[in-house]
Amino acid sequence: MAQAAFPDVFLTPRLRAQRMRPAHLPFITEMHANADLMATMGGTRDAAASRIYVEQNLTHWAEYGYDMYVLEDPQTGKLAGRAGLKYTVSGERGAVELAYAFQPDCWGRGYAGEISASLIGMGFTLLPVDVLAGVAVRSNVASRRVMEKTGLRYVGETDGDNPKVRYEIRREQWRSLQMQLDSKPKPKSDPTPGSTPDADPEPVAPERPAPEECCNSGCIPCVYDTYDEAMDQYRQALKAWRARHPESR
Repeated sequence: MAQAAFPDVFLTPRLRAQRMRPAHLPFITEMHANADLMATMGGTRDAAASRIYVEQNLTHWAEYGYDMYVLEDPQTGKLAGRAGLKYTVSGERGAVELAYAFQPDCWGRGYAGEISASLIGMGFTLLPVDVLAGVAVRSNVASRRVMEKTGLRYVGETDGDNPKVRYEIRREQWRSLQMQLDSKPKPKSDPTPGSTPDADPEPVAPERPAPEECCNSGCIPCVYDTYDEAMDQYRQALKAWRARHPESR
């Protein structure tokens, strides 16, 4: 694939994305040592593995002109996570995949959907591809929901000893979504001086599966297992949100 020209820095409504650099190694090492964060990504990684990860991403940037960004809150300068697009090859099949991960205290804020929408738009604008993809472990309900909300659709599972669910969005689907968004009436601005939208909304609990969604065949994981895991993530996100908003108690 020819080299693209992704920006070194870009902004979303609430995040500043900057091209991954060697100086980000301490932050990546910190992320990889967090057991809660890495639970759905194969487990924690040590400093040596984190260094290899950063080096691989720097090489991908140099070769393809895009890869992972490190994300920060522009208001506070606090690093929140990482996200980007990466060219991967599985068997004889090549694909550009979306990836994202956030520190646990940033869960439940809608950051993943926000950065994913921006990266998908950049991918179809700057890359000569007709499809963008994303993968997640089957039990990672939160990540699957992010992909679904940003327009990706389930297409099957990956090959290998540890298969993951695979999602894709095609260029024409993205264009259709953009047309739908553009056709929606823009919200009127709030006339109240100094008013701003809520940049840190309270996390929303996942919906409990309906009885008919369980096949009662003992499959692993059951829809109720994935719901319980999603509830655990919600409780952690809610606890962190309440710590940031003591007035809500």
